[in-house]
Amino acid sequence: MHPAAAAPAAAQVALNPASGPAGSAVKVSGTGFKAATTGTVIVGSATFGFRTSATGSFSTGITIPATAAGSITVTAKTAAWNTDLVSYLAAQPDVMGFVWFHLQKEADWRINSSESSAAALRNALLARRS
Repeated sequence: MHPAAAAPAAAQVALNPASGPAGSAVKVSGTGFKAATTGTVIVGSATFGFRTSATGSFSTGITIPATAAGSITVTAKTAAWNTDLVSYLAAQPDVMGFVWFHLQKEADWRINSSESSAAALRNALLARRS
């Protein structure tokens, strides 16, 4: 397995232990993420939630899925980009709406790719109504 970070370029993800068989318990640690926000560690089709600290770091335990074989990718991402997108668009006087490509392609761009992602966008859009 190898870590991949779906966050700003400064974000780092580490695994301990760095390798092991399916069913193994692994500690995932990250730094350089947006502070005090929720996120998701994705291992194949399994997801594990986390919350970053005031410094943008996190640590959470995961279990490598029993169905995993060979090399797998472990990805950590926060839902903060949803909130940032709504804030950015709100500041653009010439934007009246936006179109979302709800796909899992090179990255998982689905609004509901995680509970925290869906909640972040829902809350940001609801806040615009007030």
